[in-house]
Amino acid sequence: MFTFSELRGKGKAGISPWTKIVQNLCDSDSSEENTNIGVSLKSWFDADNKNTHSRNSGQSSNSSATGSSKGSKRKFTKPSKENVGVTKPTSKADGKATKVRSNEKKEPLSSLDNNKLKQSVLKPIPVPANTYKTNSCQSFLASLSSTVKISQCDPSARLFRNNFKNFKNELLTRLFKLYNEKVFDNKIPEDTPLEWNDKMIRTAGFCYCRKITRRTGIIERKARIVLSTKVVDACNRLRDTLIHELCHAATWIINGVDNGHGEFWKAWATKAITVFPELPPIKRCHDYVINTKYTYQCIDCGYSIGRHTKSLDVERKCCGYCYGKFEVFLNKTNKEGETKSVRATPKKAPSGFALFVKDNYATYKTPQLNHGQVMKLLGQKFNEVKVSL
Repeated sequence: MFTFSELRGKGKAGISPWTKIVQNLCDSDSSEENTNIGVSLKSWFDADNKNTHSRNSGQSSNSSATGSSKGSKRKFTKPSKENVGVTKPTSKADGKATKVRSNEKKEPLSSLDNNKLKQSVLKPIPVPANTYKTNSCQSFLASLSSTVKISQCDPSARLFRNNFKNFKNELLTRLFKLYNEKVFDNKIPEDTPLEWNDKMIRTAGFCYCRKITRRTGIIERKARIVLSTKVVDACNRLRDTLIHELCHAATWIINGVDNGHGEFWKAWATKAITVFPELPPIKRCHDYVINTKYTYQCIDCGYSIGRHTKSLDVERKCCGYCYGKFEVFLNKTNKEGETKSVRATPKKAPSGFALFVKDNYATYKTPQLNHGQVMKLLGQKFNEVKVSL
């Protein structure tokens, strides 16, 4: 083993200050010496940093006061912990601030600096006034239209829009009270019958007017409104058809006139549009596309006929244009209101018992036997024939 002094003798003649300090560290034995060496090491770091800063300032100002040559190498200086992450003071020569970077962790910011940082980062960004628009709800009558989105509907109208078949009577009663109060000043009797009819296939509604003369000479005028279940199958159709028929009822009950779509009817229709501008124009006739359950389409030319029931026999009936055969489609409507046509399943061929009943029903039918007794007797006879076979 060689001591540090022996190594020093074998090295170069010139010894740097760093080597001297390391020598003292290696050769020191007492804590006091270590303390003195640590103080001297810190003072040397401070002095070396000042020399480095002054040399950089001299190079930027093109002065030769530092005495360094072009060929001299720059010495590596280790920054102290006090200068880590701190910007050095700006010199008058270069006018720029240099920052000493290190891989060591930066010291936490003070409370004042932290508040300034939050204010600069969390500063609210100005947003234009028309960027966010709240969708205002439509009125109750406007919300009944299928063109209005559910999100923009009146809350009370969503129930009728989503489930019209089950709540159409409640909607009919509510619309009657609303129209009678706002348009007709409650002059139409509250007990006016409002009915639904399954046999009206093309007509949306009808107003039946009745005149009753009492013995005392008093004349009473009453009206009865009938709506079609086949045509009025949506909220907007019920809204528009009812106000049309109520104008007929007002003409008969209030004005005492029955002249169809005359001047009095037009006057009431105009008043209804004025009170409720969201209503569509009240016309004499409707232009609804009638939705049917079944569609009969010609295989050759594509001509189609809508029917609510399977009333056409495709084996006997043919197309009136090209004499082609018909194909049956079943129309299905989803929640969004879209209708899709699917081929209907063909009728099943009659079974053996059905054919037996068809051939022998008239034979066993007598005035003394009702239908149930005849079917029971035919069942027994059919079982006997089946066993014999």
